[in-house]
Amino acid sequence: MLNRNARIVEYRRVLSQKRYVFIPRAKSTIKAKRNPGITKDNEVQMKMLQELDPYNVMKIEDSKVLEKKLKKLQTFTKDLKKQLSKSPDSLKGKYDNIDSIDNDDLDADADTIFQSLRSTNEHSNRHGNRNLKLDSSKFESRNLTELISQTKAEQAMNLVPETIINMINDNELIIKNLSNKTRQDWNPIIERLYQNKNDFQNLPRKTLKKFLSNHIHGLSFENINKLDELFEIFVGDEAKKFNFIMYSCLFENISRLPFINSNVTSDELFVNNPNLSKLKELVDRYDKTIEITPVTNRRFQTDRNKQHNIILNYCISYTSKSLNVAYVNYFLERFKKKYDVFPDKFTYTNIIQFYSRLNLPEKAWDTFDTMKFLSVAHAPDTKTYNTMLTICRKTKNYAKAIDLFHEMKDRKVTPNVETFSLMGSLLATCSSDNISAEGNDEALRLLGWKFISDMMNKDDLLSVGAMMSLAAYDGDVAVARALYFEYTMNQFRSLKAQGKDDAEAWQEAMNPILFNYLLLSYSKFTPQKLPLLLGWEEGRHLRRDLLNFADYTVRNYEDCSIILPFLPLIELNDINQIIMESNALWHFHVNSGSVNSDYLSYSKDDVESVHAAVNNANATDSNKLKSNILYQVSKLKAENNINSNILDYKCLLTYLTIPIRLSVKEEYVKRLKLYTFDQEDFVNVTDSIIQNKITSKKESSSAPSTQELTVNESQPEKYLLSLQHKLMMENSLYANCMKSAIQFHDSKFGSKIWLSRGKYRKSLQFKMLPMRDRIESDTEFAQLMINFFTEQRQYTDALSIILSSQRYINWTYPMVKPLHHALVELEDERSINKLLEIVNKKDPIKDLNLQIKELSL
Repeated sequence: MLNRNARIVEYRRVLSQKRYVFIPRAKSTIKAKRNPGITKDNEVQMKMLQELDPYNVMKIEDSKVLEKKLKKLQTFTKDLKKQLSKSPDSLKGKYDNIDSIDNDDLDADADTIFQSLRSTNEHSNRHGNRNLKLDSSKFESRNLTELISQTKAEQAMNLVPETIINMINDNELIIKNLSNKTRQDWNPIIERLYQNKNDFQNLPRKTLKKFLSNHIHGLSFENINKLDELFEIFVGDEAKKFNFIMYSCLFENISRLPFINSNVTSDELFVNNPNLSKLKELVDRYDKTIEITPVTNRRFQTDRNKQHNIILNYCISYTSKSLNVAYVNYFLERFKKKYDVFPDKFTYTNIIQFYSRLNLPEKAWDTFDTMKFLSVAHAPDTKTYNTMLTICRKTKNYAKAIDLFHEMKDRKVTPNVETFSLMGSLLATCSSDNISAEGNDEALRLLGWKFISDMMNKDDLLSVGAMMSLAAYDGDVAVARALYFEYTMNQFRSLKAQGKDDAEAWQEAMNPILFNYLLLSYSKFTPQKLPLLLGWEEGRHLRRDLLNFADYTVRNYEDCSIILPFLPLIELNDINQIIMESNALWHFHVNSGSVNSDYLSYSKDDVESVHAAVNNANATDSNKLKSNILYQVSKLKAENNINSNILDYKCLLTYLTIPIRLSVKEEYVKRLKLYTFDQEDFVNVTDSIIQNKITSKKESSSAPSTQELTVNESQPEKYLLSLQHKLMMENSLYANCMKSAIQFHDSKFGSKIWLSRGKYRKSLQFKMLPMRDRIESDTEFAQLMINFFTEQRQYTDALSIILSSQRYINWTYPMVKPLHHALVELEDERSINKLLEIVNKKDPIKDLNLQIKELSL
């Protein structure tokens, strides 16, 4: 019934478009011989067209043309049939405007067309050409609206059981949220079922089992509680009915929730954390269910042990997000003590990932070695090896990664696309570090290309990310541009097809990791350098295919209202082109692809909203004024679709690095001023506002009328509005500014940054950082200061910094190498001895232990 209905609509559309092809009538009365190119089946199809075209409007000039058009019609019909049967979204799109059509006229036209189709199909069935059986009596009793309704009901039946459909009573809701298997949203389904929760009491057991077999996932915490309550209603007083499938569904959804951090002691692990409290409550209930369900045979006991491991895996998956060993140990010890359950392969893999997040690679390697030698059942699989490769990438240990890859082959563990992508990105990362690469940076990148050349997938995020990382660290801008353009445009087109607006689609399509790789390729651009792939025969073909893959014109994207603002060039060969394109792309990404509005221009409404926030605050309460301003700025940021995924510190640092490495000082100063602000400036602005309000209040006390802070160009509203597209200066940005001062030989700017960071160290934001982060940031900035003073030939100042900070910073020779070389050239023996004494100074505790060992010998 669905195919018949679709064919009606399509034939009617074809006839309405008036695409006519004329053929001359036969002038002779002699009976023409049959063209050998036309078969009997084609003659039947010609007769079918004649019945559809009684006035001979559509005429064909040649039999070959007829045959070709008939084949196209057959292919189109088959494709249409598949689309209508598999994609209910497309079916919905066909009938969005069905209410605007006259139903009587439409049914009349449909009946006319189907009568001709029915007679033709009956004739075709006798010749064996078609196997369509049309029940005209059934069709004539229904109109098109009923057919659509029946189709939606059948599609909903394929997604959830019929009883559940009746409880929801909304087929469109089911189809909209569940038809796309890759983007299912079960939250509206659970919410609708919860509204009819009393019906769950009499739900058949088989129906619920079939419903849960759909793999319900992605529930919010509120809907997890609602689903749990539905299960409780279904179980009633029989706790045994709460089976493992229900528990597994709840545990899995909790394990996918983000962890809520809370500073608690070991005695208060589950305080002020609703997710953890719910997890512990489910484990307690699971224990009671196990106690009242006796084991009947050995197979049942085996299955139960597997269930214990599955539940433990879900608990470890969630608690490992906390980066707190106490949470993980709680569930490990509980299941060990209660059920004598040891971690299985999946639990060990979760523990390795947990150690990786904690930055404890040694613990991860110990666990990995335990898995290899524990038992065959615990042997690492592909996922485990991929996790270890990720650790190798963090530690920049490419030698160990290559050993792991060969070990996978020896143990007959099949690598997947993620494995090859990890190897590519790992080798690219290691090539960027001179110490790790040991002078083999190009060889490592070439090896990375060889790893992913046979496994690349231009639609896979991991593959595209690996290729872009290799191109970025090599400075191959052309390849990085081509990959990013095609991947992002395809993502945008796919999201638009799902009905999302432009801003939302662009924000989801713009991947910050890939965009950062693109910006990195711009920063490493060198006009005279030949790309690495050109020196490898297969690489030349690979690079050519990648560049031909991209088309920076709107020709291939006519269905998109706008495309990424790339220059229509395959290769960029000038620094000005790099600067202009990076500026255009940054502006486009931060503005979420909008070309109608600009976040750099402020409307009158925006100015008035910030002005209201300023005037509504207490005149003497600085904290309340700051909170009001920041709240209003964040609100405007959301209203103006500022893309926070792109406007973060990592992308901004790479964006600022481009003019540093290309030695364009004016561009760097412009970007820094446009997208950053200093905390001290913000405090000064708020203090001036408070002072003006106090002054205004004193003047108004003597005057009969009150006077508010007025809006004009001299007032700070414009500055406060600019905060919506700015990030506050912090350690990484101060370090970046010092690098620019060294590159541009700007002593005045370097001194200013040094003083500004000194004030930042006294701020609450810096003091709230962990001690480890504070020491690392101070060490990095101090090293940059040494390089800055060395470049300025102020060797005494550089040595003074080292002498004053030796108690807090462990100075090593690579950190002071430029200064040492400069002092050697100057032949300053006294300063050289002081410097080497600090660098070679031993740890007193280690030195004491060494002396004790020597005395014992």
